[in-house]
Amino acid sequence: MSLTSATAPTVEASARAQRTNPFHFKSAPGRGLVVADDGIFLFGGALLSPIMLINRGALDHNIAEMAAYSRRHGVLLAPHAKTAMSRELVTRQLQAGAWGASAATVAQVRSLRSFGVANVLLANQLVDTAAIEWVADDLRAHPEHGFMCYVDSAAGAELLDERLTLAGTGVVLPVLLEMAPAKGRAGCRSVAEAVAVARTVAALPGLCLVGLAGYEGVIGCDRASDTTTAVASFCDLLENTAQAIGLEGLFAVERVLISLGGAFFDVVTEHLCARYGTRQDRQLLIRPGGYVSHDHGMYARSSVCAEPSSTFRLRPALELWGRVLSRPEPELAILDFGRRDAPYDQDLPVPQTIRDLDGTAPRPATGCTVTALNDQHAYLSVPRETELVPGQWVGCGISHPCTAFDKWRYLPMVDDDYLTVGAVTTDF
Repeated sequence: MSLTSATAPTVEASARAQRTNPFHFKSAPGRGLVVADDGIFLFGGALLSPIMLINRGALDHNIAEMAAYSRRHGVLLAPHAKTAMSRELVTRQLQAGAWGASAATVAQVRSLRSFGVANVLLANQLVDTAAIEWVADDLRAHPEHGFMCYVDSAAGAELLDERLTLAGTGVVLPVLLEMAPAKGRAGCRSVAEAVAVARTVAALPGLCLVGLAGYEGVIGCDRASDTTTAVASFCDLLENTAQAIGLEGLFAVERVLISLGGAFFDVVTEHLCARYGTRQDRQLLIRPGGYVSHDHGMYARSSVCAEPSSTFRLRPALELWGRVLSRPEPELAILDFGRRDAPYDQDLPVPQTIRDLDGTAPRPATGCTVTALNDQHAYLSVPRETELVPGQWVGCGISHPCTAFDKWRYLPMVDDDYLTVGAVTTDF
């Protein structure tokens, strides 16, 4: 499998907007058409409320920042595409130099192939027989496609090998041996266990072991020193395992791939790069996903950006805007978005800005807090003295972009003046 950057697919402007049902997108205006023209003021009536938008300046900054970071450290970047599952965003990431994209399911792999992504890492085990058959068909029809997945047991490796053999691909599938910390997710917990699995893989004709992988995000969700120390120790577990497997000659490649680096990509990169130095027998591949949009909550607290001394900076790119439906009490307003529109698994939306009925006169939403969500309503605690009447706009930041993107199929892209400059579509 090639470890060179894939050619970025051509951007298919508005291709995802061509649906049989003209009302497919919930933020589309009354006539059911998406906003195809640039330069339309977002709050001028072109779209229905509520609206999830993406800021182009923040988006481009985040993609460029991560691409520069990867180049500077000499690591491969395979953004976890499950964050947005968007053709337009994956295209931008590949054009900035990403090696390929990561996926969590074969359904996501299938979508990435439809986007034109050549290199895909399935950051998961592959044991579903229908999924294995689809992968086999894809590799048989497109031998130029790069694909890797995980194994963490002899039983799983043998199942994968058996099904690939039955499918008759004639392809030897590269796999990464997954490791995990105690009480983590899937993955071997010890060096000895991993070496035993590696021996099984090395004996199977349809698989070849090319490296190790893990997900350090299960260790913690903060920047406390004990969390980052535990992440570094987990990195050492993978490297110690790689050395033990290498001593038995069980890798099928000379340059062993080590894949980590989701939530704590910076800790992983800097720790392992310092350990490897100028060694040429290791290649680090990181898989961050949430960086593409960042947020005002979970990632704002837990990413490297939360450290005051860090020079790595990301900007929140997603905003959720809704109108005031009612001011039934002096310190309560009801907005027209809810659980169907806003992520709420980590934090509730964070009010940022208030605008008048026509979208003018932006001012800070000082003292406002979203306290609860129903399916289509948000409860906004409002200072008694704040002017906020039905029809006015309230813009919020979000927490956890993964569960923000998957609630929307069409997100207008705007500039800093909230004029449309394109769109992002999702494929969940």
